[in-house]
Amino acid sequence: MGLQAGGYALWYIMYPPILQHGGLCNIKEIINHLLQKFMLLKKLLGSYKLLIVSIVFIGCNDTLNKNVFIESFYVVNYIYSSEDRGKMLTFKGDRFIIHEFKRNKLMKAYVDSFVANNKGINPRSYSQYSMIFYKYSSITNNEHIKNNPRDLDRYSQENDMVYGYFFNGDTLHIQEYKNGKLIDPE
Repeated sequence: MGLQAGGYALWYIMYPPILQHGGLCNIKEIINHLLQKFMLLKKLLGSYKLLIVSIVFIGCNDTLNKNVFIESFYVVNYIYSSEDRGKMLTFKGDRFIIHEFKRNKLMKAYVDSFVANNKGINPRSYSQYSMIFYKYSSITNNEHIKNNPRDLDRYSQENDMVYGYFFNGDTLHIQEYKNGKLIDPE
């Protein structure tokens, strides 16, 4: 009985009633359903919860602007080490630029999916691994920052930084920014 109930719960999450009647035509209903089932997904699927969001995007790829993509903000990526009380600590930070960024749930799910599929070599091999996302602008781009590195602190951090994903061992902290201010978590 327990196996059947667990199997049904997994089937229900993978194929919610919204999807059983007419496919992936109403993305708002699907996203709302996924958000409502987040806690159940976390318990049943662990780190695979973002796979569900990826499946939604495969079925609804026309809902995001076709020009949306993420590129490496390679001029500000870093890796460094330091010693603390005889222990070597290594920190890695990868930065990314989102083209055609619009602040909404679909964009957040797109970035979550990107992070789930691109977590560096192995975030656990670093004392801290971070992935920071910026929206593309005339200043926040590889060419401009390469020629004007101080504009990263003068402009990009305050205007174009949108998400931060921080891996500390098995713990992931996600932050959302707007105009240089932390808006989630508040």
